[in-house]
Amino acid sequence: MQTLLVTSAVPREGKSTVASNLALAISQGVKEHALLIDCDLRNSHKNPLLRLDIPSGLSDYLMGKLNPSNLIVRTRIPKLSVLPSGSITSNPAELVGSEKMGNLLKALKSQYANRYIIIDSPPIMLTTEPIILSEMVDGVIVVALAGKTPREVVQRAVNSINKEKILGIVLNQIKAKHSSYYSPYYYPKKMG
Repeated sequence: MQTLLVTSAVPREGKSTVASNLALAISQGVKEHALLIDCDLRNSHKNPLLRLDIPSGLSDYLMGKLNPSNLIVRTRIPKLSVLPSGSITSNPAELVGSEKMGNLLKALKSQYANRYIIIDSPPIMLTTEPIILSEMVDGVIVVALAGKTPREVVQRAVNSINKEKILGIVLNQIKAKHSSYYSPYYYPKKMG
């Protein structure tokens, strides 16, 4: 499991934060390196966790404008690199589904045995890119917002991806009940 896709059913479920935190956690390992790829070519945005705003990126490479090695940015966090989404494009599904994209992932995967590639994609219910990308990766993580995203919508999103690729679902922003059962510290009442 070297290439992981992080997606969600609909927008604003926290998938970019989950993808960033996963890449960050992996980079904290003894030997592991992480490369976070922003594959949302429809909505180029700053990565809030890494505080990067880089105009060129993946889309520029896929359109034949730049070399990918010039686009991978080292962050201030050791062993964590980012490949930004790049320029907004009118044909993201075509670019993501291209042979060039598949070859890029294979090349990035083969460069380092201890590098994990985390792909942050757009939501499944709005675009076809996550479905295309899910066939190119080793595993998929689906993010759902607790108490907001209807179960049926998450189920439809999960059903649109090869079930063998799904590693799990992250239930984001779940609120734990305040009781002794959920508390990490439990102090029994004094007797008498």
